[in-house]
Amino acid sequence: MTIKTVKIRWNRLFMVLTLISVIVFGSAFFRLNGERVLHADGKASFLRSDAQLSVQEQQIASHVRFLSAFGWEICSEPVDISDVVIPEVFDSVFDAYNDLQLAQGYDFSVFKGKQLEKYVYRILNYPGRETDETVCADVYVYRGKIVGGDVCSVRIDGFMQGFQRETDGKDQTG
Repeated sequence: MTIKTVKIRWNRLFMVLTLISVIVFGSAFFRLNGERVLHADGKASFLRSDAQLSVQEQQIASHVRFLSAFGWEICSEPVDISDVVIPEVFDSVFDAYNDLQLAQGYDFSVFKGKQLEKYVYRILNYPGRETDETVCADVYVYRGKIVGGDVCSVRIDGFMQGFQRETDGKDQTG
């Protein structure tokens, strides 16, 4: 018969137990502060409160609210997030795009040479194109604030308009 002994290092045991406690109580805390949502397929999940969202998640949530105010239903996950630099000198294409921005109360000329964040969201309820995956909303952000954007289709026969819903679905720029 053999007997083995194990020497316990109390400081390591204490650290492991502390880590386990933090994980268990931390996850319980976040679950209790979240909002339980029941999905159409019967599965439940927890939404985190605004205090628990990252800065980018808060930014995306504000974009969803912003676009919803115009009546757009969008996928809450952006199709793309990128940085764009507004040119120092506008050509005729960018002049026309800035005219679209001016028509909806934005002005890209104040951002010449500056880097903006561009968020692209798929629109789910564009009239007559509900199944068209090319209809998107572009939202431009500078220092956490929405500074412009558009609703467009990237198809060859696409269109571009401001955020306001058009009744006939025609291009606002021409």
